[in-house]
Amino acid sequence: MVKNSLKKINFWKLKVIKNITWIIKKILFQLVILKEVTEYINKVLEKLKYNNNEIEKELFLKKLAKDFDISYNTLENRLKDYSLEKY
Repeated sequence: MVKNSLKKINFWKLKVIKNITWIIKKILFQLVILKEVTEYINKVLEKLKYNNNEIEKELFLKKLAKDFDISYNTLENRLKDYSLEKY
């Protein structure tokens, strides 16, 4: 009886550890994706600062905002920061 109870407890411990491991892997994967998206957006903004066409800039910013569900104002402000470092 005690042996069966210990087996059940060990089974549930193992199951919990597997679930926690799966959750951690999923979180790490999301962090990697987030980092890649952030790097991509920063590269686009870095290149966009050299574009003198204000209409193109606005269109790029709107597309980025829509594609990545980020505030247009955040992107615009970040581009202004990059533009201050322009040359």
